[in-house]
Amino acid sequence: MKKQAIIYSIIICLLTAFNVVFAQSSDSNTDVLSTDPSNPEIMLTSDELVFNEYTLFPSENIELPVEDALRMYYPQNYYAQFIMPANHDIHAFIKYPNQDGLTAGLAAYTFNGEGYSIVKQTHISESPGLFRIRQSDFEAGEEVILRVWFSQDMTNETIQLAVRKHEPTSQPKLISVDQSTYTPQQLVQDVLISGCLEAENVVYTGDPISIGYFTGAIGSSGFDEGIILCSGDATLAEGPDVGTSTGAMTSGGSDPDLELILGPLYDVNDAAILEFDFIPASDTLKFEYIFGSEEFHEFANSSFNDAFGFFLSGPGISGPYTDDAINIALLPNGQPVTIDNVYNSGIYYTGSTDANTSLLSYDNDIEYDGASIPLVAEAEVQMCETYHIKLAIGDAGDSSYDSGVFFKAGSFTSGLMYEVSAFNPWYSTDEMYEGCTTLIVFNRINDTTNIDDPILIPLNVTGDADMNVDYSSIPDT
Repeated sequence: MKKQAIIYSIIICLLTAFNVVFAQSSDSNTDVLSTDPSNPEIMLTSDELVFNEYTLFPSENIELPVEDALRMYYPQNYYAQFIMPANHDIHAFIKYPNQDGLTAGLAAYTFNGEGYSIVKQTHISESPGLFRIRQSDFEAGEEVILRVWFSQDMTNETIQLAVRKHEPTSQPKLISVDQSTYTPQQLVQDVLISGCLEAENVVYTGDPISIGYFTGAIGSSGFDEGIILCSGDATLAEGPDVGTSTGAMTSGGSDPDLELILGPLYDVNDAAILEFDFIPASDTLKFEYIFGSEEFHEFANSSFNDAFGFFLSGPGISGPYTDDAINIALLPNGQPVTIDNVYNSGIYYTGSTDANTSLLSYDNDIEYDGASIPLVAEAEVQMCETYHIKLAIGDAGDSSYDSGVFFKAGSFTSGLMYEVSAFNPWYSTDEMYEGCTTLIVFNRINDTTNIDDPILIPLNVTGDADMNVDYSSIPDT
């Protein structure tokens, strides 16, 4: 009886194993996705959106070289291959189970006969996801190796992939970044400030590639010219937005004031810092800026929380930052400018359809996946006193995806420029005589000034006439 029971048991186990194998192979529409880049799953490009279904049974883990901007995940990698068509872009789509915290990555490689070289990569936060490969990325007829990975174990899961031909992207870059024409002194004095300001002791600390002069249009924001300061390579901010993981590691280090904004949970890397002294010509200081990042929106509320600060120090200023500075780069709710705070405040834009808010359209103008609405920083200062300002931005959590801040040209103001002319019907004079009609005319000479912005003009009255006897009261401003 024992022998018979053992035989039955063996038969049952064999039938069970056969059923498992049969179940895996009976679905003719489902293939097992390769884990070997030298023997990838072959995919055909199509004019239509045609998905192929694949089951994930990892037999090995082979990792290809990656750029610094690529964040690694669970050690399982899968590979497919297609031929780059002529005169077309490729839109690679992926569908995978929508589970809490599950994200995907896609990367495109070329093989040069000796090894694999990464061309571009993207991060997908929600299924289905899209990976755009442009005609300029590969030669027509070239083999493209597509790498797929996930943030957690996907053994026995089923995914779908499609590679559809698409008309080439013809949208020009609407902003361009110049990193060589202007020195930091010229960027501040000739581009950033306006009105009655003079900048002195301009110092830039960071990698030279992290600062530049931008021209073009950022949507309908009015930011058509200005300075860009970023935590990577400023030229990578040029649009259109064709990736979700653009970034560059730089020689920039940390910054104590950014670290104070973020708290002990974050290390600051790739910092770019522009600082200078100035003397305000009025009691108010202000500037306009847009904060953008490749961290939006996938890495909001995660361990990556890039930050920007505008630290002001001088007479009447008392704060927790270096030299008793305060941070005047604040959101409307009073919070400092970080990835998480901008995203959660609901004042940011992204071109993705799953954004929490879509206020402006920057998609074809800048590369960053998301950006804030135009923001204004203001502070009360003492006229004619010397102040110090520090603009600082940095990566937080790693040295990967870039963040950048765009400063609108001429928007750093304190006191506006004007000219005064006097008119007398008898002769030219700046004096007023009893019984004579003299007009004093004030003109704004900065044609970029908003007419609603007040100009404070001090008046100094001297002469032989006595107030309230020869003339009525004249104000001092």
